[in-house]
Amino acid sequence: MKMRRITALLLALLLLLAFAACGKQEAEEPEQSEAPELEEPAEFPVELRDTIILEEPEGVVSLSPALTELMQEMGLGGTLEGVSDYCDSNLPRCGTPQQIDFDAIEDSGADLVVTTAALADEDLTELLQMDIDVLVLPRAGSLEELKDLYIDLGRAVMGEITGRRMGEELWQGFEDRMNDLALRGEEFADSRESTPTVIFLRMLDFTMATGDTFEHDLLEEMGFQNLAAEYGDWVFPQDKAAELTPTLIISDDAITIPVLEKNATYKGTQAVIKDQVVTVDMEAFERQTPRLLDELERVADFLFDGVVEARSAQTEGETI
Repeated sequence: MKMRRITALLLALLLLLAFAACGKQEAEEPEQSEAPELEEPAEFPVELRDTIILEEPEGVVSLSPALTELMQEMGLGGTLEGVSDYCDSNLPRCGTPQQIDFDAIEDSGADLVVTTAALADEDLTELLQMDIDVLVLPRAGSLEELKDLYIDLGRAVMGEITGRRMGEELWQGFEDRMNDLALRGEEFADSRESTPTVIFLRMLDFTMATGDTFEHDLLEEMGFQNLAAEYGDWVFPQDKAAELTPTLIISDDAITIPVLEKNATYKGTQAVIKDQVVTVDMEAFERQTPRLLDELERVADFLFDGVVEARSAQTEGETI
């Protein structure tokens, strides 16, 4: 009997020791940490072109009318604190890329300057010493470069996520309208069973969009055959003037049909004889905002719609 009690006590003691050991082990085991939350991507810093913008700009000075207009198109006009002397705006004038008004820029409180033209080294250094970032966004030479320009400007002002989205949205709208113009061009070519030939005339007699220009890309997208495609730098060779036999002439506002009728190079062309001349606002093309699509849509309305509608009516008549 005594031995059974001793055995029972020993068993109880062993159980107590086992429980104590388990409790100590549990106390020593570290608590399992929760899975770390994924951090949202940061808007800044943004690295683009040759510039790193560490923080969201408090204000922007645009030394380019093109970038000023583009910022307004993107809904970023509220961030502008100063503009170029050539901009049509009530904001403070801050000079030009060639002659910067540093005092005006400092007074504006802006900490980012955007420009399409590179600045002189000493001007760039002075702005950087004023803790002002400088972003150079040259004029696009192609539609792909224009897409990058839209996105990079958005990123610089609003950040990697928000700004990129704003730039992409503007580009998507541009691309959709351009695709619509291309479709209208295809319908026109099908109705005529030929590709319309065109020149984009900026100045008389031979300053026109050549194959290395942004405007040439636009003409191709619309389905035109650019007669100056083989040449470059906006210069058509004078000794090739006999090759200028366009179906359509797209020209600067100042180059109207009466002007062309008096010009030895163009008065005998079919485009002038048949009044197939459309004048456009060249500034819209220089600035490369979606406003240039308004001009191209006017060209399409002038040339495409009448011919396509006439062709459709003729087809319906033949069917009846």
